[in-house]
Order: sequence, then C-alpha cells, then structure tokens
Amino acid sequence: MKGNILFRTPEGLGYHKVITQNNSELSYLSYHRLRLGEGQKMSLETAQQEACLLCLEGIAAISLNGHTWKLNQKDALYLPPGSKYQVKNMGEGILDCPVALALSTADSEPVFISFEQANRDPERHKVVGRSEYQRDVIMMVGPAVKADRLLVGYTIGRKGQWTSWPPHQHVESQEEIYLYYGIPEPGFGIQLVYTSLDEVQLCAVVRNGDAVAVSSGYHPTVGIPGFANTYIWMIAAKDPHQHRRTDVATTQPEFASMGTAVFDNR
Repeated sequence: MKGNILFRTPEGLGYHKVITQNNSELSYLSYHRLRLGEGQKMSLETAQQEACLLCLEGIAAISLNGHTWKLNQKDALYLPPGSKYQVKNMGEGILDCPVALALSTADSEPVFISFEQANRDPERHKVVGRSEYQRDVIMMVGPAVKADRLLVGYTIGRKGQWTSWPPHQHVESQEEIYLYYGIPEPGFGIQLVYTSLDEVQLCAVVRNGDAVAVSSGYHPTVGIPGFANTYIWMIAAKDPHQHRRTDVATTQPEFASMGTAVFDNR
C-alpha cells in the first residue's frame, strides 16, 4: 500500500521487489532482494534505473557484456541503467544480495567496490559520533563512483547505542532506505521517523530484513542493550547535479549542539 514506511523482506528464494515507487512515498529510490540457492543463476536488467548489488551472504558471480565480477561478503557492484546482467550463486548455501536502485540517466560504467578496501580506507571508513551514539560508517557507492543519484553504505553501531544521531533530515534533497541485517536473535532495534516530536510517523521494532523508507522526517534508530544496530543505507539524490553529496542534511535544531548532520551522522 502506498504510504507504507516499514517493510518486511520476504524470506524465500527469488527476486523480490520489496520497496518501489508503487508501494511507498519514494519517487526515485527502490529496494529489491535477490536470493539464490546453490548453483542457481538468474538474468536481470536495470532498465531505466542504476543499481548497486551488495553481497550479504554467499559468493556471487555477476556477468555483464563479457565481464564477470566475483563478490564476496559485503562487496558491492554498481551497474548503470540499461544493464542486462546475470547473477550466479558460486558458493555453498544461500546467496543473499540486497539491491538498491534509483531512476537514472547516467552514462557510466560498472564499478566493483571491495568492502575490504573500503573498510581500510580512512576516506571511506569513519568512526563517528560520541559516547552513546558512536558507530562505524563505511561508504561503498560514494561521490567518487560516477553514479547519477545513488549513495550506498554500511552503518555498524555499538551495543545499546543510537545511530543516525543527532537526528537529521533531507526532505528537500534526498530519499533514503535503511535495511537492517546481521542482528542476532533475539536482538532488535527501535526505529523512529518523525517531522516533529509531536508528529511521529513511525516508532517500530526492527529486525533482520526490515527496511524503512524515509521520504521525509528525522529518522534516528537505536539498538537494545547487548545488541548493535547494523544496517545498509541507500540514498537517492532528488537532483543529481546538486544533491548527490554527503553534506545536504540538516540536524534537528533541538540537538544541534551534539554534532552536524553530514556523512558522519548516518
């Protein structure tokens, strides 16, 4: 139903269109999920969207125009619009790949992004925040990748602490999706989305596979004691020429003394 904010990812094999422009308030950004069994493969295309595939579980071989990229855990591959590609499960067990997509007219090339390299790069891996809201933020598809709208990365919180803090919003410039992963049972987080403290659009428990579509409002999140929030953030710039940046968010005024709402506050 259009207007939904919280989405549950289906658990079965196949290609699942979880968040689209038809079932959310988002106009540019989508989230799909690909799950393949051992030895399975699937042909897909990006059509009029650019895409970022991330390998959360298993080993993926992604082939396009005679080139093949191998994705290990947390690696990513950016694909421009018009890409017709094949994904094959090269490992044992399930291959699990979230896919971030955004409407695009980019004339660009595929880009492989190694998580290991991004994790070691101080320009792309930042330890940010203070005391009760410190976390690691790893940029995968950043401004250096010649995408049109997409920005994609990982946030790894601390046990029982806040992330995406201080609260920030970017309603005029960007849409965003948070996709939760890697939170062991029985752990969970709490996600808020609100335009003011008197107008709360969402206050919900979030677990593995839950996704939150943020078209407007502040959107902080917290892990319960003993468990850390870990999630993928997917961003689509509304204006590719002005808004595909990491410094367009604004901090909730009541909490401005706690920091600024830029890349290091996801």
